[in-house]
Amino acid sequence: MKLMKLSKRRVGLGGVLGLLALGGLLLGAQPASAQSCITEQAGRSLVCTANDIQVAFADNVRDTSGTSLTQCISGQTFSFVADFHVTTTASTRYDIGLYFATDGDPNGDGARSGVCSANIITPLHTDPASPNLVTLGSADAVNADGDTCRDVTTNAGWGKPNGKVVTVRVDNVSCVDTDGDGKLNLPNCTSWSQNSGGVCSTAADAAPGSPSKCSCDLTFNIPIFVETGTISVVKAASPASLPEPGGEFTYTVTATNTAQFTSLTLDKICDDKFGLVDKVAAATACATGTLGTINSETCSLPQTLAPGGQYQCTFKANVTSNTPLANVTDTVTVSGHDQNNKPVSGSGSASVAITDVPPSALVTKALDSLQCATVRYKVDVKNTDSAEALTLTTLTDNTFGSITSVHDAVDATTCVVPQTIASGATYSCKFDATFCDASSHTDKVTAKLHDNDNPNTDSSFDSNSVTINVSAQQQP
Repeated sequence: MKLMKLSKRRVGLGGVLGLLALGGLLLGAQPASAQSCITEQAGRSLVCTANDIQVAFADNVRDTSGTSLTQCISGQTFSFVADFHVTTTASTRYDIGLYFATDGDPNGDGARSGVCSANIITPLHTDPASPNLVTLGSADAVNADGDTCRDVTTNAGWGKPNGKVVTVRVDNVSCVDTDGDGKLNLPNCTSWSQNSGGVCSTAADAAPGSPSKCSCDLTFNIPIFVETGTISVVKAASPASLPEPGGEFTYTVTATNTAQFTSLTLDKICDDKFGLVDKVAAATACATGTLGTINSETCSLPQTLAPGGQYQCTFKANVTSNTPLANVTDTVTVSGHDQNNKPVSGSGSASVAITDVPPSALVTKALDSLQCATVRYKVDVKNTDSAEALTLTTLTDNTFGSITSVHDAVDATTCVVPQTIASGATYSCKFDATFCDASSHTDKVTAKLHDNDNPNTDSSFDSNSVTINVSAQQQP
């Protein structure tokens, strides 16, 4: 039966001596290939309820040349060498088998089924597979029963918590992180025999001594970072502000591939205030912008970025308001997928402002006519504010007082307040006033106005002075 097992099973390179001499038979390491998992090796149903032998943890991970290895690219396959710390809770266990699920364990049963790397514990030896540079096996391997497959004993230091190191090469491992902690998951099962009666020569013989004599760890982690695509997005606005009523801003979007090994492709750019910036035809639609749509853009998708690569483009859009806005923040989101077709996205924000335009007015006064001691004055109030209407609240003369009602020396008036004066418009009125100076009379008018941003705060603007005398000369 053992000859039948050897003929249909393939030996794991990580746990077999390059050349073994057993009972006069010379055994060579077999070529690496997809191997059987523990249930197929056993040839029967297993329950794996015991915990006599376990892999406590792994460290000192390196590539097959012996160089330190810390990362793999999600979804790809690779090979590595690691020091596996094997422990036992029994005084002696024989013919230890180490099975590692190299296919990412899609069956969710550890290394019971699927594609596995099957290994035994051997003395130290040079890796028989190319490039033949690392040392595999264990310096503490015990041969308690005289066959090829090594054994473990607590007397030799294989007890918990750290046990002893078994260095194994594991080929064609799928780089997957099934529990989301960012590390490589390598589900495994261990097998052993509780007695020394059998003869174990290869991994094909290292099957559990009974259906319970195996232990499986479905969430075992290897300290290798599983890299997926990552992206950072920076957004900038120019200019930072515009005066009322605002206008067009230019936004610059910069997307950077922050992965170390993984390339990614950009296929959609959306903005929360302006909606679609650009996308490929197959990408889903962007949500409608809350302020409108863009005016123009320089973006062109798709764009493929190598690790560390950048893509930059701009778009233009309007932000307008008749009142000051201190902080208008909008966020752009750049989406795509990495080389393993996993989605990636990143966002960046920028803020702009609409600043207040102070009130501006031009007030002039001119001689309308002279009727003896009664003078008819004309008053013009022009709104020189370029952005908004102004409200005229008072008109007073420094000699005659209010000119919006008939009283004292004010004989007649067409001036009425309040008045709303549109940007660039002029309000004109006239009033008659009597003065008694025989030689001349000089006075001026003051107007008070406010804008809609500060309705309770009036600004005063004085007219030129007007002097009335016999020649009726107007003063600047």
